[in-house]
Amino acid sequence: MFLMRKKTVKVRRDYITKLENRIAEENDQRVFYCELIQKFREEVQKPYLKGQVHSKDIEGEVNSLSDEELLTRAVVHLKENFEGQRHKYFDTIQDDYFSVPDSIIDSISLICFAFCADALHNMPHHILEKNNEGLRFDLLQYYQARYLVLQYIEKYLKEYMEGTPDYKIATHTLIENFRMSEFKI
Repeated sequence: MFLMRKKTVKVRRDYITKLENRIAEENDQRVFYCELIQKFREEVQKPYLKGQVHSKDIEGEVNSLSDEELLTRAVVHLKENFEGQRHKYFDTIQDDYFSVPDSIIDSISLICFAFCADALHNMPHHILEKNNEGLRFDLLQYYQARYLVLQYIEKYLKEYMEGTPDYKIATHTLIENFRMSEFKI
C-alpha cells in the first residue's frame, strides 16, 4: 500500500511540474505578446499618426498616376486587404487546437491588417464620389502604413514565425500578403 501511495504522489508531482512549466511558458508568451504590441505602437502607429514617414518617392509616384491608374490601384488594394483579413480569419477559426504562439501571431496579423484598413477606410467614399484628390491622399497613407507594417514584420515577426516549428506554413503568408501586391511601391 505504501508503494502505491509513493507512485501516486510521484505521478501527481510530475503532473504539477508539467502544469507549472506550461503556465510559465504561456506567461512568457503573454509577456512577449505585450512587448510586440508595445513595439507596434512605438514603431508603426505613432510614426504613422504623427506623419513621420518620409515618403517623397512614394508621393511622387502616387501624384504621377493617372485618374484611371489611381482608381485601379485603390480598388486592388481594398480587395487585397479584405482578402488578407478573410484568409487570416479563416486560418484562425479553423485551428483544431488553441495555442498561445498561434494566437499571438494571429492577433498581431489582424492588428496589422486593421492598421492598413484604417488607411483604406475612406477609399470607397472617394471612389463613389469620384474624389481623386482624396483617393491620392488615402493611397499615399496606405502605402506609408504598409511600409511601416512590413518593416515591423521583418524586424519582429519573421524570425519568430520561422522559429516556431508547430506553426502552420499558412501563417507565413502574413508577410506575403503585405509584400506581394499587384503594384510594387
